[in-house]
Amino acid sequence: MILYHGTDLESAKNICKGVDFKRSSLSVDFYAGFYTTDNKYLAIKWAERKTLFCKKCSTAAVVSFMIPNDFFSEDGLKVRMFKTTDLEWAQFIVNNRLGMNYINNLPYHLQENNTDLRYDICIGPIADGKISRICGDINVLKKSVDDKILKELISKDYGTQYSFHTDKTKRFLSDMRLNLVKKGELKSC
Repeated sequence: MILYHGTDLESAKNICKGVDFKRSSLSVDFYAGFYTTDNKYLAIKWAERKTLFCKKCSTAAVVSFMIPNDFFSEDGLKVRMFKTTDLEWAQFIVNNRLGMNYINNLPYHLQENNTDLRYDICIGPIADGKISRICGDINVLKKSVDDKILKELISKDYGTQYSFHTDKTKRFLSDMRLNLVKKGELKSC
């Protein structure tokens, strides 16, 4: 299996020296970690977007990883996998993005999250780009995810995200290739 991470060239060079989980944002879908996708074109889009919004990031790049197809079934790894975009998936994302202040106000059965990095790897559909606004609205209203919110999160099929959260998973992120993005296509370096 090939997984992709879209970024700028300088960040890609740093990744090729070794993935650093500390560089991750905390308020992302499956909490702090290193995010990849199986969708090469989405990774290219993310790389191009990063170079648009970052003054010192002039060259888009994608790091590709060769990973065994069954990597998530190894003994000792705690994996959270979502196969569909359902309420459980959406609540998990909202919980991770909003954190424990939000989670602690939910009924216990809605509190599943990865803010304590209980999962080494999380796999699931990519949420719609409107997730930040939706989380803000949910936080202000102090409510859980309902069917109306779920429909906003799943307006398109963006592919699957694979997030790696603990040092146990770094061994899967070692067989990598750096590729430059040229006009929407990958070019090997």
